Amino acid sequence: MSTIYLRGIREDIVRKAKALAAQEGITLKALVERSIEVETQKSRPAESRLSEIARDIDWFDANKAGLLAQYEGQYVAVLSEQIVDHDHDVEALAMRVTERYGWRTVYIPRCQRSPRVIDVRSPRVVR
Repeated sequence: MSTIYLRGIREDIVRKAKALAAQEGITLKALVERSIEVETQKSRPAESRLSEIARDIDWFDANKAGLLAQYEGQYVAVLSEQIVDHDHDVEALAMRVTERYGWRTVYIPRCQRSPRVIDVRSPRVVR
């Protein structure tokens, strides 16, 4: 654990940060940590983030048979090649994962035996 002392921050910014933290029900420390995490994620090249999710997709596909026994019919959050959370409600899962890991790319597929196929008809042009 490290300590950061910040001096000279405008008072109005500090008040806004404290108010936002209180509004979200988190500590000022948690708000600052999340903000730093978000900003550092933005600075990473998109290719790096894409390669991370590609590894998670490959991991999920390779381990799907074993995951079906425990998570079939549920959405699973895959991060760094491991299941970090699961739920039947994808929105609730996404909210928890965002609260826990901040704003980052997380692969959240539905764990099911066969992929869902949607037949979309193409409009026909009458000539």
